[in-house]
Parts: sequence; C-alpha cells; structure tokens
Amino acid sequence: MDRENIRIMLVEDHEIMRFGLKKSLEQCENFEIVGEAGSGTEAVKKAFSLKPAVILMDIGLPELDGIEATRQIKLAQPETRVLMLTSFDQPEKIFASLAAGADGYCVKSIPREELAKVVELVSSGCAFLDPVIAGYVVKVYDMDSGDGNQDEDDDYAGVEIIDEGNFAQEAKGASLTRRELAILRLIVRGDKDEEIAAALGIAVSTVRSHVRKILAKLSVSDRTQAALEATRGGLV
Repeated sequence: MDRENIRIMLVEDHEIMRFGLKKSLEQCENFEIVGEAGSGTEAVKKAFSLKPAVILMDIGLPELDGIEATRQIKLAQPETRVLMLTSFDQPEKIFASLAAGADGYCVKSIPREELAKVVELVSSGCAFLDPVIAGYVVKVYDMDSGDGNQDEDDDYAGVEIIDEGNFAQEAKGASLTRRELAILRLIVRGDKDEEIAAALGIAVSTVRSHVRKILAKLSVSDRTQAALEATRGGLV
C-alpha cells in the first residue's frame, strides 16, 4: 500500500532559494509541495488555508519574522509541524524558535538526503535539533555555568535531540537553569528584584542578570510576558 504524501509548505523570501528547495524536495516521491510563501504574514494566511503537514520555515522574513509566524501558526493549529530551515545559528534565535513552538531546527547547509529524512521524522511526530545547532546550545550552557557568580551552582538540564513529545515545552524547560526557574516563580508571584534577591540570598545585580537571560530564553520583552509564558507553558 502506497504511503500518503507528506504535504509541505515552503516559507522563504529568496525566490531563487525557494525554487531550488522546491525542485530538490519534489524529487522525493512521497513529498507534495502544496504552497509557498515569501513573508511571515503570507505564511500564516496560507498555513491556515492549506493546512500543510510540515512547514519549512525561514527566520529572516519580511513583514513578520519566521519565529512570530511559527508562534501564530502553532497556537492556531498545533498539529501542523514546523521545521526551521535557516542560516541563523545564534543561540537566542534557536531558543526563540523552540519557545515559539518549532518542532525542529536545521541549518540550510544540510544535504538534501538528510533534509528529506528530517522532514519525514518531523512529520511522524518526532522532533529534530541539528547537531550543528546543538553545539551552539551547549556553548550557551557553558557560558552560563562559568559566569563567575558565587551563588550560582545550578545543574543544567542540558539539551538533547528530542525524539518525541512536546519539543517546544521541553526546550523551554531545558533552556532555564534551576536558579532561573526559581526566579521565574517569584516573578510570577509579582516579586520585585529586591524581594527576589532577599528571598534567594543573592545580590540584586545578580537577579537582574538572570532576569535578562530569562527574557531572552523565553523570547519575551518584559517580566509580564515572562510570567504569562511561564503560566501558560506550565514552567512553574
């Protein structure tokens, strides 16, 4: 019995690159390219109308970047799988993508055969983190653990290639240290920096440093949004 085709939508603002990606994936007999988009806004609209099984999403898009487009798509139709396929390898972009709900993250240099395998993997409900990207994530953890704070003795959960389950939720939990989670709980409670410092027995400057890291890792701009993300995502 023939396998059902995997319905794929391509989101890439560079037309030539999008054309090449389309021609490459069309060589896979069980792939069907059902739509294309050149901006984040267009991607959201087409995702809602076409309902593809997998979206290959770039980050650097006009109008609406790929991270926010992913967030909106996953909130509306979480069954749609989103694979970030981008040249961005900065840790903050990685964390932001995973926090937005991405089910996988690949760099554009991935060979076609490997990309096809990843698309099938993500389509089946699994998740994927490119080994190149995983190296950057580990570096972030190493930098955090060596920041020189005498009060910081957290164990890091670490990041692995996740084979199943809710990838975005796992990524959020993995990206925060125990100390950061403790501070996030107090932020949710409404404590100010001075109150958090007193409760944890650390310096106010250290609290502020951790708060900046928390906001970056959750891809939010202020404490209120962090509290909402923590509550909605079940992080605290």
